[in-house]
Amino acid sequence: MPYIPQEERKQLDPLIQQLVEQIVSMTGKDLSTADGRLNYTICKLLIGVLDLEKNPKYHKFNTAAGVLECVKTELYRILAAPYEEEKIAENGHILAPKWITDAMRAAKEGN
Repeated sequence: MPYIPQEERKQLDPLIQQLVEQIVSMTGKDLSTADGRLNYTICKLLIGVLDLEKNPKYHKFNTAAGVLECVKTELYRILAAPYEEEKIAENGHILAPKWITDAMRAAKEGN
C-alpha cells in the first residue's frame, strides 16, 4: 500500500520529481518511448532496494512481484476505474441495458 507517512513522502517526493522530470525530458511529447525508461527505472529501483543482483533470493523476487502487482492494482483503482466510470456514463456500458447507462449519465449530470 503506497500510503506511507507524510514525513517519508517529504523525503522521497523531491527525488521522485527529479526522476519524473528527467524521464519526461528524455521522452518529450512521444510517450511511446516512456515505457522502456519507466521499465528500466522501476527495475533498477527494485534491484537496488532489494539487493537482487548481489544477493538474489526467491523471497526477494516474490516481494518484487508483489510490489509490482499492488502498484498495478492501486493505479487501476485510483485512476483507471474512475476514468472508466466516466466513459461508461458518457458512452454507455458494453453489457448494461440502456436504462442503466441512462441512469448513470443522469446521475453524473445531477438530474
